[in-house]
Amino acid sequence: TQYDKGWGLFITPATHVPYSSRHIHLSALHPWYDLYTPQQAAVLFKSTNARSLLIAGRSRLALKEPTKCTPSPAKTTYYATDPAHNKEEPLYDAIRTIYRWQEQRHGCPSDRCAYIQFHGKGASACRTDHIFISAGLGNDDDSKAWYDDNTRPAVRLRNALREAFPGWNVSTPADSKCTLTATRNVVGRFLNGVRDEDVCTTSSNPSLVTGLFVHIEQAAVSRKSDSYEAWEWALKKTFEPTGAKPARTKIDQ
Repeated sequence: TQYDKGWGLFITPATHVPYSSRHIHLSALHPWYDLYTPQQAAVLFKSTNARSLLIAGRSRLALKEPTKCTPSPAKTTYYATDPAHNKEEPLYDAIRTIYRWQEQRHGCPSDRCAYIQFHGKGASACRTDHIFISAGLGNDDDSKAWYDDNTRPAVRLRNALREAFPGWNVSTPADSKCTLTATRNVVGRFLNGVRDEDVCTTSSNPSLVTGLFVHIEQAAVSRKSDSYEAWEWALKKTFEPTGAKPARTKIDQ
């Protein structure tokens, strides 16, 4: 899919569905490299009655110049058109707007709200993990201890996905040595309490992170259409729908 001007795709539901909508905001940042993540995010947006879907509009290699935002680590280059590492990309502004909208509607309580990024990892990356979930924290002891709380959205989703995909290795930094922890992801930094003016240079830390940001790295098998139903079940189990269904009265009956 091609998008005019490379701005991407943003969708919200045409109507609010009482008692079944979920304040989860789904996104796919690398549509040409993390294959099938746009399709996966779109299907799950519809099937879970999510509040928004955001897909980046151009390849992270569209401009092969290093970003001036996030410094690149050794042996890797973060390019200027990579929305995960450059706050000047349209997707970053879109996330900030979605965040403001959500905050004006009683915030983002962790039992029913999160910002979920779908990514795809290569076969050689984190080989033992089918799905690796992080909250934008690293592999140090304090960061790993953050995942000991089973009420965190990332931990609840990990547990639900383990049920949905028996036999798969679904992990977080607490139980995996995978380094794809999204500590340099500018969207994650913003959602994790880092000031907008500092997201290019400052990582978050466990004292700031509430769990709003859920970063998912997946093997190819997890992104294919025959996995969608299990993903839907796991997301619905993890995040309650908005509102509480009113109890039926004798008059209703």
